[in-house]
Amino acid sequence: MNKIYSHQVLLRTPTPYEDESLAGYLIRLSESNYYYSSNWILQLAGLHINRGILIVKNPYKPSQLSQLI
Repeated sequence: MNKIYSHQVLLRTPTPYEDESLAGYLIRLSESNYYYSSNWILQLAGLHINRGILIVKNPYKPSQLSQLI
């Protein structure tokens, strides 16, 4: 999946903790939505893990990950 469609939403989007890392939040978000791994969240957002995750391509446009969560 490379694009986010309007029907691809997460049922639960808990508020991130103030001192929580992105990785920690993705794990908690995955668990909250009953996903086996946080990779499912990244795939829904069209992101692929290689050696790192490019989160922002254009700082003035919301990323697919931010639109999803």
